Amino acid sequence: MKKFIFYRLILPFCIFLNYILSDRKRKKILNWVIEKNNELVLNYNKNIKKTLPKVLLLLPKCLQNISCVNNIVSSIYNCRMCRKCSISEILEIKNYMDKDLIIYPKVVTGRQIAKLWIDEIRPDYIVAVACEVELVAGIKEVAGINVLALPNTIVDKPCINTTIEGKKIKAIFEKIINL
Repeated sequence: MKKFIFYRLILPFCIFLNYILSDRKRKKILNWVIEKNNELVLNYNKNIKKTLPKVLLLLPKCLQNISCVNNIVSSIYNCRMCRKCSISEILEIKNYMDKDLIIYPKVVTGRQIAKLWIDEIRPDYIVAVACEVELVAGIKEVAGINVLALPNTIVDKPCINTTIEGKKIKAIFEKIINL
């Protein structure tokens, strides 16, 4: 019942508020929605045990350093691990967690490509990294799928050289393992 109320009433209302509030208030509401969504996903799935859950890790293209010439959209494994962006740390965490989870890391340029990967992989969980607005819109679009959202950090300008702390991704993976 909580999930129904959240996804059918509260989430659409918060998206509506997003259009009429100031930037500061908007960010607070979007972060609250992301936090409540993550709580619902983790609490709702507590007693559902699955051997090696499939996790789709959706990463935005803006995590890649803008000066990098490697195409990580076609394959994240094209990363040269230079450590100029978060991608190399994320790949290291993925490799470390592979014994407990089946992780499919994908770099996407928008929601349509993300939905294609969701349809193809059919994951048990999606761990999505993006800006707050994109995360909330994505959560609404795929309601019914277990999405754990992590807002990225805008360092300079939106959509350019953003970052995410690897320990946040690792913490989410550990929560999935411990469900």
